[in-house]
Amino acid sequence: MSKKTTLLVVLVIVIGAFVSIKWMARTGPEELGAEAVAGPVHLRLQSFALSLHPLKMADVESRQVATLLYVGLIVQNQDGSTQPAAAENWKHSGNEWEFTLKPGLTFSNGQLLRVQDVVMSICNAMQPTSPWAWALASIEHAASTDGKKVECTGIGIVDENTIRIVEAQPVPWFLDAIGGPAGWILPAGDIKESAYGVMPGLGPYMIEEFIPDTRVVMKPRSSGSAIAPGATGIQFDYIADDAVAAGAFTAGKLHVLDLTSPKLVEHLVDARSGKLNTAGALVQREWDRVRIAIINEKSLLAKGFDETQARHFIQSYSAAVDRKKIAQNTLGIATPLETSFPPVPRVAPSVTKSTEGLPEASLTVITEPDAYSDLIAASLPKTVGPVTIDYRGVDKGVLIQSLIKDDFDIASILIEATTHSPEFWKSFFTPGNPFTAFGKPIAGLENVEVSDEAGVQRAAELIEQNGNWIGILQERRLQAIAPGITGVSYSPSGQTNYAAIEQQ
Repeated sequence: MSKKTTLLVVLVIVIGAFVSIKWMARTGPEELGAEAVAGPVHLRLQSFALSLHPLKMADVESRQVATLLYVGLIVQNQDGSTQPAAAENWKHSGNEWEFTLKPGLTFSNGQLLRVQDVVMSICNAMQPTSPWAWALASIEHAASTDGKKVECTGIGIVDENTIRIVEAQPVPWFLDAIGGPAGWILPAGDIKESAYGVMPGLGPYMIEEFIPDTRVVMKPRSSGSAIAPGATGIQFDYIADDAVAAGAFTAGKLHVLDLTSPKLVEHLVDARSGKLNTAGALVQREWDRVRIAIINEKSLLAKGFDETQARHFIQSYSAAVDRKKIAQNTLGIATPLETSFPPVPRVAPSVTKSTEGLPEASLTVITEPDAYSDLIAASLPKTVGPVTIDYRGVDKGVLIQSLIKDDFDIASILIEATTHSPEFWKSFFTPGNPFTAFGKPIAGLENVEVSDEAGVQRAAELIEQNGNWIGILQERRLQAIAPGITGVSYSPSGQTNYAAIEQQ
């Protein structure tokens, strides 16, 4: 696979931009139940296609495992407050930041942390081939003439314990960015990857065992980590089936479970009380995870639409989506998404319910074959005027290849990325950006600055009027947490981080 193709896969199926953790006030045993958890904490993997190198991660499961292996300078909470990680303190003046490292930190291979490691890690994440380059774009830098390399002029060493970062134009998501994969610190130099892309990190755990398609076992580090481990061990168990996962949680064989499908809600949540029907706590958080439909305009043109008709179809299809009904079918884990640019809750639509002038055509929606994705896709419109639409579940690898090759009519996909970083979403429609392989270049959007509210609104209007995305749902995070488990953390976008998890 070419570097460009690899980057595109990572950027879209990223299903996630960056992660930073929420150091929640620890919930006491009296709230979650007094029963102690013996042995390792058991967590679920829904897929075993792991890629644990910070600059190569392409899925939610990999990122959740990786949060136990790596940390950055700081972490930002869901409420916007910030806590130290590898940095013990920092100061901010204007567009300049200075971070002073905690003394005595070591990577999991025993190598001492140096300021050079921090500078190199952040600079590597700023390179055009990095999936996190967009998140760090506010840092001063100079691009090479061919656009293939970035000189990180905004990162410098103050002394052997302190680094300085200068933003060319400050953005509100800067701390969130450097607290997640974009800012995760790796040793400088030529360090060989271990299995599944594992690199030496500053996180509280290290890999003890990989058994493909079965489990990942992690052991706590005895010293040198930026965050102290709180569990005797962590074990990720590969459980693809939702019913099996629900049974494992009820039996105490899983200690944290995301209720990401109606089936899980039916199994574990009492319909009358809205509470777990088994021991434990049900936690709900904000979550920037969205379902969208991508319309392939090239495919429409090949099937007899002209450009005006293609635009008309996108608008008519969006108007025909019964988002409220689809949200009801999800049993409370999603709300309607009225915009194709998630950083804004709603844009005045330029859609029409009229289907006059559309040609006769037959289109197919492709989606992942899990029951929840099938439910969403099957609930989308079957006809839009003379256009008939069916749907087909395909393997994730097939879905990715179809997106890359433009070999689809409509794709229903899930994207998990922080909505308060509009630069990420804008990039799917910015001319010259590799993300546009899954969006559509919109002339003039590259000149719209999204660092203020007016710019975000202008970008949303352009994308709504000219883009090829349709917003369907924004999901809510529901998580079942077993008795005796505390410290499950959440990023500003609602993503889970297990670095601070503890057994009581």
